[in-house]
Amino acid sequence: MEKQQIKEKIIHIFESVLNRQIDDCTKNVFGYEINLSAREMACVCIEIQKLFNIDLNELVEIYHTATVDCLTDCIFSLTN
Repeated sequence: MEKQQIKEKIIHIFESVLNRQIDDCTKNVFGYEINLSAREMACVCIEIQKLFNIDLNELVEIYHTATVDCLTDCIFSLTN
């Protein structure tokens, strides 16, 4: 899967869980600016794990900033 496709799928997951647009892919998605509830965070993580068939624990070491762009890079590196 291409990196752009991964990014679009991640954005779709966030937007469907949050019911609002993600306008800036460089913002911390788990920070105060986006303001996810614990349930929303769990839903996002579960959907990402299911869609990409990955264990998010594998991302902990390489996922330094919680942004859509960084998450895209990490998933791309794990799936390719």
